Amino acid sequence: MYTPNNRQLAAKGDLSYTDLTVINGGLIDNRRLDAFIELIRAQPTLLSDVRIERTTQAKMDLDFAGFTGRISFPVSEHTALTEEQRSKLSFNKVTLDCHDFAAAVYLSDKTVRNNLMKDRLEDFVMEEMARQVAYDIEEAVMLSEIGSATPGLTAFDGLLKQCASHVLDHTAAPVEVTDDAFYSGKVALPSKYWRQMNDLRFYVSPRTEARYGHYIATNRQTTDGDKARTEDPYTRYAYQGIPIRALAVIPDNSYLLTNRLNIVVALEEDVTYEFERDGERRRTKFILHYAIDAKFAVEDAVVLFKGLETT
Repeated sequence: MYTPNNRQLAAKGDLSYTDLTVINGGLIDNRRLDAFIELIRAQPTLLSDVRIERTTQAKMDLDFAGFTGRISFPVSEHTALTEEQRSKLSFNKVTLDCHDFAAAVYLSDKTVRNNLMKDRLEDFVMEEMARQVAYDIEEAVMLSEIGSATPGLTAFDGLLKQCASHVLDHTAAPVEVTDDAFYSGKVALPSKYWRQMNDLRFYVSPRTEARYGHYIATNRQTTDGDKARTEDPYTRYAYQGIPIRALAVIPDNSYLLTNRLNIVVALEEDVTYEFERDGERRRTKFILHYAIDAKFAVEDAVVLFKGLETT
């Protein structure tokens, strides 16, 4: 399947350094913001899977309404439903509070003058910043924790920290990466969330994915076992129809099971890309500002498994 590269995506949205040269860059308009988001989503990160909500304000509420159980009942002719049988909508609200992030790149005059890319250097810097920002956002979304000692991961509690309802902790007695490990996670997820199987995902670390591939290759004398032994780098695994997706930011001893669209990432629309000439130090600064937050739409629809043995 054809996948456009970063430069083609940038060109598609007219997103280039030369478009921002008026008044030293500034707020990215909606059309170029679309291209910027597409650049981010094109990277091999969690962001290509999940729901991204654009917001014009730092704080936004996502309102959900639905029914919690049966709403239809058998009735006899000329008979109305009883008071107990009449249904009401259940309302739920998730608040996303975007936190500011900034990225800055300094290029010396010598680098600008002597590079082989010549006039394409600034565009290349912006494309590479978008690529790395995708990695940074993925890391923040998954691993952030208020009070963390890790630089860049202190603004809010990320998805792993938010898990509370269904946490399977086997760290005291680690579990081998086999079908049994994934089975226990699936059955821990309330069955009402199994209806949309196509969007369920096991999010694992690359090491866990490799370990599961080794398990399949050595224990299954089937076409799946053969595929796990091939040189095809695009071999993908699944358990009972649920794709197993490797993310570099997932801890090796854990996995996350949820509907991919249950993960909501908010991106405030006032993304700015600016540059500033520093004549005294003979360099140019490229600065990107954005604001994000991430939540589960329904925290009850998530299973966190801890305690995988991947050595």
